Amino acid sequence: METFGIIGMSPGNGYFKQEIVDQLVQKAIHDYNHVGIFVPDIPAVSTYIALGYPENVARGKKAIPQGNALKNKAKRALEKIDLKNKEVRIFDWRNENIEDNNEYLKCFSVVFNLYQTNLEFKNDADLATQGVLKDNFFKKTEITQTSITVGVHYLLSEIAFMLFLPNYLQVEKVAYIYHRPWSVFENFIAGKYDGEPKNQILFDLYPQFN
Repeated sequence: METFGIIGMSPGNGYFKQEIVDQLVQKAIHDYNHVGIFVPDIPAVSTYIALGYPENVARGKKAIPQGNALKNKAKRALEKIDLKNKEVRIFDWRNENIEDNNEYLKCFSVVFNLYQTNLEFKNDADLATQGVLKDNFFKKTEITQTSITVGVHYLLSEIAFMLFLPNYLQVEKVAYIYHRPWSVFENFIAGKYDGEPKNQILFDLYPQFN
């Protein structure tokens, strides 16, 4: 069974300009017959709350509009490509009711419980979240441990989504396509934290496009 390539694009990440999205999508479609584009806009609400925005602004003026902008970039990129027999889908966190899906919730519970019980995973997840928050262009407040505790929801949601995807898509394996190393995710799927390698999930590190 073929592997489903999953492109992850974070709302508000300035790296994902249109020309970068074009190149990323084109390469992914070249490498995989089945491609999914994942823009975690609802989880990103927690990121903006952690950056100092009230929940209504974080949701309605930051995470959701920025997520929509990324999805539109992906759609424009797809319009430029001859897909032939390739399967491509753009996941929609809201319309697919991911956050209310029982199987997703089970996966999130697994990841969240690991975060609560495994100090190494917690420290790595917190450190990765701090890195996203502290130098963020959209930051409106000083980043504290409380900020990190709020913002880490994004990272845990992203990992849970990848854990959920093989069953959701009914495929044997998924490959998370990303443009830079992501050690906490790579360690998670290698089973470093719980001794259980996630053989159904791969990490496909792409070069940074210019």
